[in-house]
Amino acid sequence: MSILEHHFPPLIAEKYGVNAAIFLRDIYHWCSTNRDNEQNLHEGRWWTYQTIKGLCRRHPYWTKNQVEHIIKTCQEKGALLSGHFNEDPLDRTRWYTLTDEAWELFEGPLPISEISEMHFGKDTPASRKNQKCNNDKHKTENIKHIYAQPAAQGCVQDVETALSSVEVHDDNRSAVAEVAYALEQSGYLCQCNVLVPSRGTGDQYRGRINIVATRDGKTVALSLDRKTIREKSVFMLREFPCDCRIVLLRSGEIPLPPAGIDAILSLQVTNGEDDFLRFWAAYPRKVDKQKALNAWKKLSPDGELCQVIAAALEEQKRSPQWLKDGGAYIPYPSSWLNGRRWEDESGPAHTASETEEGVTYI
Repeated sequence: MSILEHHFPPLIAEKYGVNAAIFLRDIYHWCSTNRDNEQNLHEGRWWTYQTIKGLCRRHPYWTKNQVEHIIKTCQEKGALLSGHFNEDPLDRTRWYTLTDEAWELFEGPLPISEISEMHFGKDTPASRKNQKCNNDKHKTENIKHIYAQPAAQGCVQDVETALSSVEVHDDNRSAVAEVAYALEQSGYLCQCNVLVPSRGTGDQYRGRINIVATRDGKTVALSLDRKTIREKSVFMLREFPCDCRIVLLRSGEIPLPPAGIDAILSLQVTNGEDDFLRFWAAYPRKVDKQKALNAWKKLSPDGELCQVIAAALEEQKRSPQWLKDGGAYIPYPSSWLNGRRWEDESGPAHTASETEEGVTYI
């Protein structure tokens, strides 16, 4: 395999580093070649497909780990996009192209008609919009782009409004339940953990969508991730038949939507202290608040556990032991939390009434 001469604009090396400049020049060469040949056009961009093995052969002075590090660096610095454009979901070919910023450093701004598939004419052949050719296989990451489907914009705005004031716990299961509840309060009919129908009908694992919400004849599929968008989430959403596809992030920066995803929305995550304050207000023996707070943070209960704790606390507050001698036998709140006392088996509840002789349990 012939090795390209290594020449690149100095600004590329200054901005991304010399190794990245060599790598980006390679990607630019193949993408621009495909543009000239009008092939490998996806999402309004010209792409090249590469394997790590092939990149190592073309750059024999780099090891496999070095190539992977350079790719990661280029992506993190906003110079490189990667995507998956194969009809067969088992085909994990990796595709690459440059971001607009990196492309401009090589040859100036791209014409708008080349960076947005919205500018294709209605008579443009489908073969030009979505060229297919590859046999190389390697795990992929997601392309990021700025073009949402116009038909989904109303759905995105409705979901964003419904979730604008909701706070979720960091635990994924609790967050799913809390988001579904908020959507139902806004008139959506929600199903959780819905199987992706296109992946077969057997009992084997087929992938699930966290939430499928329907309202006014429109179906929205939502996946909840944490700091970053998981490729698995994007793949499942792309496979699911619906009107709108949204990824919800619980923390981290909000990136541009991957291809096939209509929006990335941010969820407010509770810091846990509000839940503790509700627990503290309900606990009848307010002793050593700081130790109790430390125990709460160590426990880090999710929304479901908070509900279990609250229910158990209300029941135990009516127990004979806690009512006896003016609450003298109520444990310290930190001890109650550290001992997981909400898991205690409870006896019959009692109420108390004042008599001349003292407290009588009835």
